[in-house]
Amino acid sequence: MSTSPRYTTLVCDIGDVLFTWTPPPTSKLSRKVLFTSAAWHDYECGRITDEDVFYETVSRETGLAKADVEGFYAEARPTLRINEELLAIIRDAKARRPEFRVLLMSNISRPDFEDLLTRFDDWAVFDGVFISAEVGLCKPETGFYEHVIAQSGIDPSRSVFLDDKAKNTGAAASLGFRGVVYDDMAHVAQTLRGLFRD
Repeated sequence: MSTSPRYTTLVCDIGDVLFTWTPPPTSKLSRKVLFTSAAWHDYECGRITDEDVFYETVSRETGLAKADVEGFYAEARPTLRINEELLAIIRDAKARRPEFRVLLMSNISRPDFEDLLTRFDDWAVFDGVFISAEVGLCKPETGFYEHVIAQSGIDPSRSVFLDDKAKNTGAAASLGFRGVVYDDMAHVAQTLRGLFRD
């Protein structure tokens, strides 16, 4: 008689994990400058809700023209692609274990998430989506994790947390999750298949 696997839930990051994208190679705005800006943090946490206001705020903060910020997004968004190998692992785990759940937990603005919704057709494969802009908190803030736990009813001790940032998996581990840092897809695939095997 088969027994339930130890891990029954995967909580997965979206950006640079489930979806990948390519920064515009000729843009005046670099990924590093954007992602370390105060405007970016406020945008992800829902403190800035209007896309145009966000562009203007980044422009003021970086000294770049607003058109340069808009251009970065216009070029980057169409490059978004689903991580097919990770998606296949998720589908396999759910096919073998119908009770297996997959939740998405991401630092992402509402406009960026709404755009992302148009770039993938099968969102039903996921059992819940939690975005920072709606919660008002960003990883690695403990409250964001606690919100996901409370709303979904998952048991962190039976859940794997997959994220590309060690500080985020570390925060999850402090609450009982099994943290897995997304570094190399081959390594991640081997790890997840081992954790989710029957």
